[in-house]
Amino acid sequence: MFWRKKPIEEKAKELARAVWELAKTVAPTLYETLYCFEQAKPSAQRESEQTVSLAMELFYFSLHLLDRECFARHGPDERGRFMDTLITEVWKPLLDAFPDKERIITGRVIIEQANRAQLEYAQFQRLFPAKDQPLSGTLIWEFSKKLCKTYNPSGQERAVIPLNAVALEYVKSLYGLIGSIKL
Repeated sequence: MFWRKKPIEEKAKELARAVWELAKTVAPTLYETLYCFEQAKPSAQRESEQTVSLAMELFYFSLHLLDRECFARHGPDERGRFMDTLITEVWKPLLDAFPDKERIITGRVIIEQANRAQLEYAQFQRLFPAKDQPLSGTLIWEFSKKLCKTYNPSGQERAVIPLNAVALEYVKSLYGLIGSIKL
């Protein structure tokens, strides 16, 4: 029996749907955590909209982490093929649900948001703090603060720490997926 190394595109295809499903699964928990200290919560419609937006934010965050990992392990060429395949695998089925004109606009928005997230998250070199160092300035902490500021500015300060715990669990699950496909 011969051992065959999976092509990077095959690994991206395996990860694509799993990462999107993980983001959709964790988004409601993020939403609940954002509003855990609030007396009045947004309407059901607003909750649904924010949950979808949070799933997108988690996915953009995941893209950034996957990009970092793939680049570190495989270099720029395989990283490019990996990311192109990953993004296509996730977004093509979603965009196919839109009429042609809306698909083009929605596709552009998704690409712009993913690029924005890449630039924003690239500022933070460390994912976690070093031993006995503050959380401030790490990618996980800044991601949590951003979500609080964007989705619940009134409860921002109180929700950052519990939201950070959810984000840490999300990253742990994401790295479990990365390990399972032997990226």
